[in-house]
Amino acid sequence: MRKEQFEKILNILAESSSAPEIFIVGSQALYGVLDEIPRVAFLSNEVDVLVSDEKTIDIIEKLVGITSEFYFEYGCYAHALDIKANLAFPQDWKTNAIVTTMMMSDIPVKCVFMSPADLCASKLAAGRKKDLEFVNWLLRESIVDSGEICGSIKNLPEKYQQSDAEYMLTKVVSQTISPSSMEI
Repeated sequence: MRKEQFEKILNILAESSSAPEIFIVGSQALYGVLDEIPRVAFLSNEVDVLVSDEKTIDIIEKLVGITSEFYFEYGCYAHALDIKANLAFPQDWKTNAIVTTMMMSDIPVKCVFMSPADLCASKLAAGRKKDLEFVNWLLRESIVDSGEICGSIKNLPEKYQQSDAEYMLTKVVSQTISPSSMEI
């Protein structure tokens, strides 16, 4: 997802929601930390947004979800996640988050972006190939280091098998995934 696509989704969310803040927790959270995000984040055409109620989930899905007109027109969408769900996030992720106020359609919006280390821990807990490649990319580009990720892994809920996530980190660090070999 390109920055202009990301901002278009945030504009729509700001205009349609009475929520005081928007939580961005997937790979697009890198927009909260970096001026230029790595091309690997372009592989995803979704922005993961945490919400606190069913009504907001329905609004997001209707306006900018995967079955919306927005998706068919722009090729990207927002995926609403219930904040009350058992997600594979470090327990202190909100403390580590990057908080910024962005102007969206002349509306100041508080955006809360998951930190790169917490994002990596979450992706390692998921263990999908695309997530491992993403973490490898962030390590190679020195956006995050393995020590920071280890700290975040230690704060994952027990259910997500911290030892499995640590194993996945070891695997990622030892693999050689050339950034140029990834399809963009």
